[in-house]
Amino acid sequence: MMKDDSAILEAPSGRAARAVTNLARVFRQFADAQQQVAEQVMTLEESLNQVIANSQEQSQRNAVLEERLNRQAEELAAATAAMQSMCESQRQWQATIDQLIDVLIRARGAVSA
Repeated sequence: MMKDDSAILEAPSGRAARAVTNLARVFRQFADAQQQVAEQVMTLEESLNQVIANSQEQSQRNAVLEERLNRQAEELAAATAAMQSMCESQRQWQATIDQLIDVLIRARGAVSA
């Protein structure tokens, strides 16, 4: 059981009674409270440091991912441009072959006639 360090002193005649508290007990409670606050502040600081570290790591991962996506977008744009160029070349070759076939058909008709 905890000893009660407070006591009620009997007041001199004509005065009200007042509580007297052991000053050492008050300082001990204050020191305990200070220790608890210090521990909570340290825990909070550690948590904040961890949150900051996690945030920095996530930012780095995001930067790497963004760089990779940008590189892939550039590669896709280059591949799309190459494919469009190939399609245009194919259309030109097809037109050239069609013209050549027409010329050969006319030449064959002229030779036959």
